Amino acid sequence: MKAIFPPTLSWYFARQYGLNFLMLLCGLLAIIYIFDMIELLRRVSDKDNVSLSLVLKMGIYKLPEVGQLIFPFAILFSAMWTFWQLTRKHELVIVRAAGLSVWQFILPIVLTGFVIGLLSVMAINPLGAIFVSKFERLEAQYISKKSSAISLSEQGLWLRQNYEDGQAILHADKIIMPYWTLSDVTVFFFSENNDFIKRIDSSRVFLDDQNWNFKYAVSNTPGQLPQTADDVKIPTELTIADLEGSFSSPETIS
Repeated sequence: MKAIFPPTLSWYFARQYGLNFLMLLCGLLAIIYIFDMIELLRRVSDKDNVSLSLVLKMGIYKLPEVGQLIFPFAILFSAMWTFWQLTRKHELVIVRAAGLSVWQFILPIVLTGFVIGLLSVMAINPLGAIFVSKFERLEAQYISKKSSAISLSEQGLWLRQNYEDGQAILHADKIIMPYWTLSDVTVFFFSENNDFIKRIDSSRVFLDDQNWNFKYAVSNTPGQLPQTADDVKIPTELTIADLEGSFSSPETIS
């Protein structure tokens, strides 16, 4: 007759494995955080507007992404560590001598690993996606300092870029693929002091040779009559690859 595995012993094995997992995971994350901080400090060493508190925050935002990569290794090595501890203390020998099978004392650890996996999928992964998204925004704002910002959503394409002595904000209702042709486009031009300069409306816009090509454009400038043109070119540093990269990275999707 097969012996019944005591619930107290099951809880003891599961607790040992859970504690070992947390200790190993926290240790690995601490080491990774230190190296990430060193790399971030190197990247912001020539930027006066980036404080140490901001760098610490960025390191925390990036940590869940790396944590999910090392999660399987923490699961595996913490289980090996747990079995090594139980063997060193002769606890597994006692369990086997009591007539309990290998599958019986493995089951609590397997179930604990399963619960940890569920928590990772249901809680840690969505939280990590939010943190990675915040890290990428801070990186683009303070480290990369991109002169253009792109937002692609259900409301269409929003784009901001530097233009002469100010900036231009472009909005397109629709994007025709695969050549990234923009339709129903409106562009607002502002000075460095955020004073409105003019507005251009066009039914069709193409991106080619570092220029926005506006077809059948209507230009409205305060104090002047509207002006129409069949072709208007606006220089830009953006490329089609930049537009394609405006989609959220896989790490920011839960």
